[in-house]
Amino acid sequence: MTDRFSPEFYLESLSDRGNVEFEESTDEVDRETFERVRERAATKAGTVVVGVTRKHGDVFLVTLEGGHGWKLPFDSVGVDQSWTDAATRCITNLVGLETTANGILRVRRKHHQCGSDSVTTHDVLVHASISDGESELGNPREPATAADWFDSPPTNLWDHADAEADVRLAFNIT
Repeated sequence: MTDRFSPEFYLESLSDRGNVEFEESTDEVDRETFERVRERAATKAGTVVVGVTRKHGDVFLVTLEGGHGWKLPFDSVGVDQSWTDAATRCITNLVGLETTANGILRVRRKHHQCGSDSVTTHDVLVHASISDGESELGNPREPATAADWFDSPPTNLWDHADAEADVRLAFNIT
């Protein structure tokens, strides 16, 4: 049974709402990968991905070291931290913008298995918005190498299906 105060219970409680997308998958991984995921899951509730929009519908995107293309900003969420607080902290720390979390758009639950061992991780997309007139970006901090506003998805998105889907979802926020 899931502890009713755990981050996982909170995410499960959202499944009854029709406005939050849920995805679930299972991956069979090698022992080294499994141990790395299990170690991270012991201290982190998961990863928050932040879809920040401004008044005219522009979406905030970043590129990271290694140049994999544009994507939504993201950060780790501590086991005692809320997903929405982590989202606003992520953007403030990254470029100095103050944002308001508007809610969770998508929950992705992934089960990692190695033989009979299993560990579950969560990746949560939060919609956030900025205050009117507050869209000046500071210099991005690591791990971002560039940050900008886009009025449509750029052609050079990070080549990863989940990241691309999240960017497209952020551009469809009404």
